[in-house]
Amino acid sequence: MTDRAALRCDQCGQVDDHPKVHIGEVTKHHDCLSYQEREMVMGSNESTPGAAAQIVEACEGGKRGAELLAFIEQVHVDEVK
Repeated sequence: MTDRAALRCDQCGQVDDHPKVHIGEVTKHHDCLSYQEREMVMGSNESTPGAAAQIVEACEGGKRGAELLAFIEQVHVDEVK
């Protein structure tokens, strides 16, 4: 597995290597988004519709770490099919 960079979430302040959303210069965990950011991210990826929504919902449902990374990879594989 590739080492992942540890980044600070601009919402909760936690520093970890979990996947995060980057909105301009802001970096947040998928489950730390404001309502407005969540709506923007969930509707922003037209090339793979639904992928962002699935990832946000998985994070809000408790997926973390290696389980979340595997889920994200699978979502993108499924979207390509």
